[in-house]
Amino acid sequence: MNILVRFFIVLFAYWIATIAAGAVLVFGAVSPSLSTPPPGSDEWPVLWFLMVATSVVVAAIAFVPSAIAILITEAFGWRWLVLYAVAGAAIGVSCAYWAGFIEWSPEVSAGLPRTGNTELMAAAGIAAGFVYWLIAGRRAGGWRDL
Repeated sequence: MNILVRFFIVLFAYWIATIAAGAVLVFGAVSPSLSTPPPGSDEWPVLWFLMVATSVVVAAIAFVPSAIAILITEAFGWRWLVLYAVAGAAIGVSCAYWAGFIEWSPEVSAGLPRTGNTELMAAAGIAAGFVYWLIAGRRAGGWRDL
C-alpha cells in the first residue's frame, strides 16, 4: 500500500515540477519584453496559458530521463537537494539539445552555444528539481522503511 501512495506522490510532484519549469521558461523568455510587471499587465492571461502549454511540453520531453532519475533516487533513497538540482539542470539542458531548442555551435571556444538558452534550460531544470525535492525527494526511498 505504501508504494502505491508513493507512486501518486511522485506523479503529483513531477506534475508540479513541470509547471515550475514551464513558469521559469516562460518568464525567463518573456520578462525582458514586458512593459509592466505581470500582475498589472494585460499579458497575464497569455502568460498563464503559455506556462501551462510549456509545462505540457516539458512533461512530455523530459519524462523518460526524469523517470530514470526518479527510479534511481527512489531505489537508493537519495535525498540530497543538490543532487535533484544538478539532475534537473542536466535533464533540462540535455532534453533541450535533443529536442533542438538549443543549437550546437562548434566554433565557440568553450564548446558552448552562443545564446542564453542553455542557462534558461538549466534554470528551468534546477527549479523543477528543487520543486520535486520539496514535494517528494525529501522522503525518497521512505516507502522501504515501513
